[in-house]
Amino acid sequence: MKKERQLLTIVMTPDIEDTIVDWLLEHPDIEGVNSYSIKSYNKNHSNYTPLEKVTGWKRKTTLRIILPSEVITEVITQMKTKFANSGIYYRIASFLDEGLL
Repeated sequence: MKKERQLLTIVMTPDIEDTIVDWLLEHPDIEGVNSYSIKSYNKNHSNYTPLEKVTGWKRKTTLRIILPSEVITEVITQMKTKFANSGIYYRIASFLDEGLL
């Protein structure tokens, strides 16, 4: 029986990307991470820098990893302790299929 796998998406500021990626790659069940630079838009600009207020967005980094659901639970539990109050956002989604063509 195939283990249920899910998609973990993590959004953070670019300044902590290397720290998070290094930490994730130390996990024995994580073989790789995909990283994307994104623009993050929000109606509330109170924590934006002056430049971000002018442009209307913040630079962020998104990491995506496909993992067994129990590994994602373990990773998120550890991150909640290790990276508390870091402003990291995460999302876990069902994953239907994957493969190499």
